[in-house]
Amino acid sequence: MNILKKVVTSLLAFMLILSLTSSLTFASVAQDVKNTKYRTQAQVLGALKIMEGDAGTGNFRPNDTIKRSEATKIAVALLGLRSSANTAVGITRYPDVEQNYWANGFINTATTHGLVIGDDTGKFRPEDKIKFSEAVTILIRTLGYESQAKAKGGYPTGYITTASAIGLTKGVNANSDAQISRGEVAIMAYNALTIKLMEQTGFGSNIKYEVTDKTLLENKLDVSLIKGKVEAVGTSVLDGGSPLQKNEIRINGKSYNSGKTDVRTILGFNAEAYLNNKDKQIIAVIPTSDNEVLNIAAENIASVDNSASKAVNYWKDASVSSKTSKANVEGDAYILYNGKLASFDKFANIDSGYMSLLDSDLDGKYEIVFVNETTNYVVDDVYTASQKITDKYGQPTLTVDFEDENKTVILEKAGEYIELKDLNEWDVITFTISEDSDIIFGNVVTNAVNGKITEIGNDHVYVGSQKYKVASNYPHTF
Repeated sequence: MNILKKVVTSLLAFMLILSLTSSLTFASVAQDVKNTKYRTQAQVLGALKIMEGDAGTGNFRPNDTIKRSEATKIAVALLGLRSSANTAVGITRYPDVEQNYWANGFINTATTHGLVIGDDTGKFRPEDKIKFSEAVTILIRTLGYESQAKAKGGYPTGYITTASAIGLTKGVNANSDAQISRGEVAIMAYNALTIKLMEQTGFGSNIKYEVTDKTLLENKLDVSLIKGKVEAVGTSVLDGGSPLQKNEIRINGKSYNSGKTDVRTILGFNAEAYLNNKDKQIIAVIPTSDNEVLNIAAENIASVDNSASKAVNYWKDASVSSKTSKANVEGDAYILYNGKLASFDKFANIDSGYMSLLDSDLDGKYEIVFVNETTNYVVDDVYTASQKITDKYGQPTLTVDFEDENKTVILEKAGEYIELKDLNEWDVITFTISEDSDIIFGNVVTNAVNGKITEIGNDHVYVGSQKYKVASNYPHTF
C-alpha cells in the first residue's frame, strides 16, 4: 500500500507540473474553462460574483444548459441588485415559485424591475431550460433597450436584431429557439458589462429613450476597467522602479491594492484590471489578447542559448518528432526566476517545472522569461502554529509564513486560494520558491490515479494499461 501511495503521489506531481504551464491569470480559473473560449468571461464574471463556479468543485460547467431562474439571477447581479434580492424573498406573483425556492428573491427583484414576466398562464417555470431568444430578451431589458427591440419587431426577432446591433451577442454561437449553454450566456453577460445603457429621458406625451455613457460595470457595479501594462507586482519590478508592498500591483505608473497576486502570471503583461471603487482594490487582472506567450515544460527544453543571440530551442512534442523549434529572446530580456528578477545565469536549462516566454509588443522576440523551477512535496504533517510543512519522503521542512509582511506566500487549490489548515496528509504540492524564499507559490492537487501497477520503469509507471511519466524532481524509489 505504501509503495502504491508513493507511486501515485509521484505521478500526481508530474501531472501538476503540466497543468501549471497553462495558468496565466490573476483571478481564479475553473478547471473546466481553462482551455476554452469561455475562460476570460468566466474569470471576470466570477470575480464580480455574477456567474460563479459550483461550490466545492469550482467547476463552471460551460456546456451545461441554463435554467430560467439562473439567467434571472445573472441579470439581477449585473444590475448590482444582489442585496435587494436578499431582502425581496417572499410571496411572488407566480404560483410555481415557492417562498423557499433558492431564487425567490432574484425573481421578485427581476419582476419589479421589468426584467422578466410570466408565461401566458402566469407561471414563471423557474426550472425550465432557457432558450437563446429568452436569455437575449432578459439582457436587452437589463441594458434598457426594450423599446428599440419592440420597434424592430418585438419578440424574438426585434430583440435578437437589437442584441446584434449593440454587440451583446458578439462571439455567441446559438440559435433562437434552441436552449443556450452557461458558456454562451457568460459571453453575453460579459459583453453586457461595457455596452452603453439606454435610458428613458422623456415621459408622458413626449416619451423618449437615449443611449447614455453609462455602463453596467461602472454605474451599476461601481467597478472601473483599467487597461495597460503590469509594471510591478509586490517586490518584483520591471524597469528599475521602486518595489511595492506585497499586496500591491502597478499598472501604467499607478499602484493599486491587489490582494494576493501570482507574479508569474501577470508581470509585464498587457492586461485589463477591474478596480472595485468602493474599497479601491483590484479584484481581477486578465491578460489581453495582445500578448504572445510560449509555455515550455522543462522536459521539452532542448537547449538554452545564453550568448549574444539568446534563444530557447525546444520540442513541441518530443514523442511525435525530434525536430526542435527556436524561440528568440531579446538580448536585454528580463529574467524572473521563481517570481523574482534575476541575472542571466538563471536563463538556463531546468530539470523540473517550465518556462513562460512573453512577447508583449508582438515584435517576434520575447522580452520576459519566467523561469519556474519546481519542487514537489507530499504532505506528511502541517504545523499551523509554526507555519511549517513536512514532507513524506525527505524534502526539507518548509516554512510558509502567511503573516510575514516581507514575504509573498500563496497556496492554490482548484483555482482558489487556501490556507495551511486546508491541507491534508498525502496532498501533493508543487512549489516554486524564489532564491531568497521571499516568494513562495504552491499548487495543491488531491486527485489520485487508481488501479493496479502493472509495470515500473526508471521514469515511468503503468497503472493498468495506461502509461504515466514520473516527476523527475521528486525523490522516489520503487
